[in-house]
Amino acid sequence: MTVRRIFWDPPTDADLAGHKVYIDAAGTDLFAKIKNKSIDPRAVLALGINEFLFDDEGVTPGDYQFAVTAFDDSGNESDPYQHPDWAVVTVEEPPDTIPPDPPTGGGIEFVS
Repeated sequence: MTVRRIFWDPPTDADLAGHKVYIDAAGTDLFAKIKNKSIDPRAVLALGINEFLFDDEGVTPGDYQFAVTAFDDSGNESDPYQHPDWAVVTVEEPPDTIPPDPPTGGGIEFVS
């Protein structure tokens, strides 16, 4: 399985409460959706103060973009950050690594 891990450097604010990872289809205006709070809540993952990485496990195959914000104890949220490598991330179908079942039955037969 190919997993991509995005990571970032957290801010050093004393009242930092955590981070939010936003995921949306590549090519959409993710920043506008974040600013207008019009992104599907299922596309937002809230992480704690000491969590500053995200693995794309469980994301269905397709092209995505990611952005991260920080939020504080008062609920204030930073502007989004998007590393250039996060603008188009292709999540691929995991390769099939399960072998087929072995043959069964059969026997031996004497043929002249």
